[in-house]
Amino acid sequence: MPSPDRFIASCKSWDDFWDGAKELTEAAKGIAFERLTQLYLETAPEYRTKLQYVWLLRDVPADIRRQLNLPGPRDEGIDLIARTRQGKYWAIQAKFRSDRDKPLSRRALGTFTSLAFNTCIMFLWQLLLLLPLSLLASAI
Repeated sequence: MPSPDRFIASCKSWDDFWDGAKELTEAAKGIAFERLTQLYLETAPEYRTKLQYVWLLRDVPADIRRQLNLPGPRDEGIDLIARTRQGKYWAIQAKFRSDRDKPLSRRALGTFTSLAFNTCIMFLWQLLLLLPLSLLASAI
């Protein structure tokens, strides 16, 4: 797979992203969608004005990881961390849904909610970004 940034840049529309993602492994789809989510949150006016930083989980600075009591860099449900301009933190899970008609199960969200609400500390918001076409159609 090309780098997520290269893949995203090759897409001229949401349909291009959707069609191109069909050729990716499940892991590569997740990585590309997490990066797309990060780019969206960094550039969409309604988020850009609120958020100072948006990190992929693996890029969260060690001091902030300790402050939030985040577990290791493995994917355990939280995909991104954002810090607001007021110094508050958001836990974010990005879910790429290949089957748009299949609802999310409690199990699919269990680790995220457990980490965001119980294990980690200091989160102001827990944000779940799903694949709805209307949400990301203008992000690309």
